Amino acid sequence: MKILYKIKLVVIVLLIVSCDSNEFLDIVPSNSNTPLSFYNSEKQITEGVNAIYSTNRNVNNGQWKFGEFRSDNTSYQRNEADRGGSRTEAIDEFTMSSDNGNIGGYWNGWYGGVLDCNLVLNNIDNVDFDDEAIKNARKGESLFFRSYFYLNLARSFGDIPFHRLVASSVDDAFREEFTSRIPVSEVYNEILIDNQQAIDFLPASWPNSETGRATKGAALMLQAKILMTIQRYADAIPYLRQMEGLGYTILGNYEQVFSPENKNHKESVFEIQFDYASGQPSRFLGQFVPFTSGRDILIFTSANSRAGLNQPTQDIIDLYPSGDARFTVNIAFNRGEAFVNKYNYAPLAPGEQDVNFPMFRYADARLMLAECLAQTGSFQQGIDIINDEIRPRTGVTEPVTATSKEEALEKIAIERRLELAFENHRWFDLVRTGKAVEVMKAHGQQEIALKPHLTNGLEYENIRTLLAIPFNQVDQYGYPQNPDW
Repeated sequence: MKILYKIKLVVIVLLIVSCDSNEFLDIVPSNSNTPLSFYNSEKQITEGVNAIYSTNRNVNNGQWKFGEFRSDNTSYQRNEADRGGSRTEAIDEFTMSSDNGNIGGYWNGWYGGVLDCNLVLNNIDNVDFDDEAIKNARKGESLFFRSYFYLNLARSFGDIPFHRLVASSVDDAFREEFTSRIPVSEVYNEILIDNQQAIDFLPASWPNSETGRATKGAALMLQAKILMTIQRYADAIPYLRQMEGLGYTILGNYEQVFSPENKNHKESVFEIQFDYASGQPSRFLGQFVPFTSGRDILIFTSANSRAGLNQPTQDIIDLYPSGDARFTVNIAFNRGEAFVNKYNYAPLAPGEQDVNFPMFRYADARLMLAECLAQTGSFQQGIDIINDEIRPRTGVTEPVTATSKEEALEKIAIERRLELAFENHRWFDLVRTGKAVEVMKAHGQQEIALKPHLTNGLEYENIRTLLAIPFNQVDQYGYPQNPDW
């Protein structure tokens, strides 16, 4: 099994992306190229980079399971008549086992992205470009994404295999970097180095024909996220301050942040691109609508019996202040059931929309800065960011106040939850701040009181902040399993 798996690293059917600059995410298959023969020209390198965007989009389609569903923001609408989704529900209830396919898919998805990046980075220096700035930009894009993919792996699994090379033979595939886990602290150190290179290589903006590509601002924000993950708050501040000179701003209307009529706006730092007209529609809404909603929301088709996922909890419903404009943008109700409304724009075909997903946006960056300031002795400046920059568009007039660092950090955490709801940040915020076990234990008691079917005594008992190393990986490579799995 190990040899067969490693051969898959060498013999790959590449997904090649159209070189049309207006449709840089379009993908067509190629069955004739391998990593050893494909990356020989500027065009092929660009196609390889475009494939990274596709992988990022595909894996992020399921990021809600691990960024929101594990947190106190969302749960699920139980369908007694269709229990086929119980292994997904187990994510929410903290009753997963290490052979849960959602964990394996998450691991494989991010490592598939790492491979895409390594294929480009292992070959690009041997390829001539007409414009050296474009060559550097392609390096920057690949380094940015590889750092982001490894961030998700590290904060989800802890110690992980870390590799920058592509195996070129079966023997090569047995190198230690492919078969052992390194300490998570080393992973963070390595991706900080790589992403700093991305910052240096990436442009501040792209021509309109290339809108949607990673920029210097996205890499600056990622660097701050990595540093905050390892509690280096003071070190994160300069990266967030550099973003202030790049033209980003908080939009005056919260709803316009997510509207398909207003893609890639001034608040957007990096959006995952979907384009119905180019055959790249978004499809995530269908999972989130109540399974009892019929055609009320999806219009062209009835809701699936396994929909009702990522459902807003009563806890977050109750958290919004009266009159907060973000509530009705983020949450709606159908036939008595709450659902994520943030991405609820009219379908253009059965199950298909034209809605981008906000991976990084400037309001998040400003709240990150607020937290870093509070952590480093300037908590009032952090509170001022909420009152002066985040709250004006919400309709809530009562100012946020704090008299201590601890109170300020609590208020900033609440504001992050209200502002960034259902954008896949909440679970990682809880883990980063050391609150995950405490918060989720309390949340579990609330859920048990609201859901009569939670009766086996195991739900929300074992709040594990790291996911299991997938069972098949442990079985094939002998990786040590994470604690409590």
